[in-house]
Amino acid sequence: MGHEVFEPSEELMLQSRTASGRAEFIENMINLRDPIKNFNEQITNVTYTLERMRVSIPGAENVDGSFNKFIVFIKERKILIDEALITHVNLNELLNKVAHPNQMADFIKALKKLSLCEIYQSENWAKLHNSVLCVYRDFLSKLEAALERN
Repeated sequence: MGHEVFEPSEELMLQSRTASGRAEFIENMINLRDPIKNFNEQITNVTYTLERMRVSIPGAENVDGSFNKFIVFIKERKILIDEALITHVNLNELLNKVAHPNQMADFIKALKKLSLCEIYQSENWAKLHNSVLCVYRDFLSKLEAALERN
């Protein structure tokens, strides 16, 4: 592809301390939100029309969102990572809901999509934190493999 997909982030270093309780888990998840959405400027600085974006994302309504721009970027280059994209969408949804107690039902749905609901219900915060990081790692591995194929 010729350039990095994500901007470097020191916030990932904050993940080295495993969550020991709910509050620490939430803090860690909040700190993970930026690195998973902090795409390189070569992706985020592109301006798309709604029509062009909808070719890659039917029903899209936000042409300015960095994640939507990433999806268009990937799909226009015919990089096949559909399964990884779904995982990334679900992880992004989880991280957006974690800090909002009024959206607990949506948070639980996001956990279920990532098969993490049982760990959450057991209140094993260290295991849940580690599991979320594994989901992120697996996404990055699949993305890297797809990029190497193209």
